[in-house]
Amino acid sequence: MRRARMVRIAATLAVLAGSIFAISTPAPVGAAPEPLASPARLVPVGPTRLADTRQTECGCTAIDGSTIRVQVLGRSGIPAEATAAAITVTAVDAVRPTFVTAYPAGTARPGTSTVNVTSASAVANSAIIPLGGGAVDLFAPSALSIVVDVTAVFVPDDLAFAGRFVPVAPTRLLDTREGAGPVGPNGAVTVPLTDDIDVDALAVMVNVTSVDAPAPGFLTAHAAGSAGSVSSFLNPDGSGAAVAASVILPASRDGITIVASSGGNVVVDLVGWFTGPSGDPSADGLFVAATPMRVLDTRTSSPRVWRGGARELPSPVAGASALVTNVTLDRADAAGFVTAYPAGTPLPGTSSDLTVRSSWR
Repeated sequence: MRRARMVRIAATLAVLAGSIFAISTPAPVGAAPEPLASPARLVPVGPTRLADTRQTECGCTAIDGSTIRVQVLGRSGIPAEATAAAITVTAVDAVRPTFVTAYPAGTARPGTSTVNVTSASAVANSAIIPLGGGAVDLFAPSALSIVVDVTAVFVPDDLAFAGRFVPVAPTRLLDTREGAGPVGPNGAVTVPLTDDIDVDALAVMVNVTSVDAPAPGFLTAHAAGSAGSVSSFLNPDGSGAAVAASVILPASRDGITIVASSGGNVVVDLVGWFTGPSGDPSADGLFVAATPMRVLDTRTSSPRVWRGGARELPSPVAGASALVTNVTLDRADAAGFVTAYPAGTPLPGTSSDLTVRSSWR
């Protein structure tokens, strides 16, 4: 497996001025992260909703006025030995610009953010969070509702057939703007996988973009041919603007099925997949959970990235073939996007990891 030593972040934006995202207080850029657990393989689950603070039975425990704890182990058939979880955190009904930070339960809260929100509209983001005592804590400095869904967990293994990540050059799997056209309300599209993905692949990592949604709504996904799910991973606000999210989704030999509650166009780009039982036994592609750390903050450490510009960063982990990152954009005044990709390779022509709308203030 090729070892990516650098990551390149390119921004296609107008002049960066004015606030787009309300994010956490700038945190210092840290040293290399410390591993929190042994290498682990992926085990798909659900998708399953773990918590929703809008409900009386929220599936969570209040730790204090700003923090809730969500138990992961012991629920929905999740393996008891799991050490990390792939979750989607959705922020809803925020009363002011704010953020949510997810981190291992019972540990010191890192100076990073998981999802950022500027209005009462629902905003979702996916992350892989190490578990603390089988749970995750979620902190928000201002009042809002929090929804947590899980799509996979990671179980320790030094050598595995199934559940190893295989990164690929970003590849477009679906763009309804260039084919069947937009789906209707609660419309579903099944996305077949490419021929170079093993037919028994457990899951895929994809970037999904909702475009031209005519009303506020949400997107859900499940392995093609399986039962649907109420767990969402992306929330268009009805403005028609592009909204994107990267997410790990369970897959079948027929691919994945995506349902858009409010309709609109759907774009799906593949960034990697997880081996199935037919894979070769190997340690390559196993996941290593690490302490969250900030590797770049242009507000404090270096000049901002201008329109069409790029910033190349060294990998904070020697020998890693891929990194799990969260990219946040601040102070842009026009619509645009950010793409993260391996350094030294061409800028991919697929959809972005992060879309920006100039109307957000």
